[in-house]
Amino acid sequence: MLLPAYVLMLRQEMPCLASSRSSSLVALPGASNHTRNEEAEALLSWKSKLDNQSRYTLSLWNGSNPCSWHGIGYDPFRRIANLNLLNSTINSMFHHLNFSQLPNLVTIKVANNLLFRNITLSIGDLSKLIILYFSQNILSGNIPPQLRMLQSLQL
Repeated sequence: MLLPAYVLMLRQEMPCLASSRSSSLVALPGASNHTRNEEAEALLSWKSKLDNQSRYTLSLWNGSNPCSWHGIGYDPFRRIANLNLLNSTINSMFHHLNFSQLPNLVTIKVANNLLFRNITLSIGDLSKLIILYFSQNILSGNIPPQLRMLQSLQL
């Protein structure tokens, strides 16, 4: 399956447009402020459940504007499409991340961290997910059967 070129664009290639007077994003077609705020809130909620060192690693994750956040990439509509926290020493229960609030994720790279416990069932809500790297963590439990439903996921 050929991937649309926009899916592979990361924040570094297409920086978010931000107003110089506020932390909110400039309105763009296809991505409402409500959607962006939900995505940011999902990540901030997960960050709040991390240990102190992990929160420090993600210290740029603040406010509702994820434009400068470490490990976050966007699609052309400025929706969060990539979560890349490879080798970030994140120590967390990964099931605290609510994937249903991040429906545009195409890539999740969280290998080589200290993620533990089970993988949340909400990962099955990521119908656009293509790449998933979970290796070198301490996850336990069963692999959610919902992963089988992700038609775009490359194994």
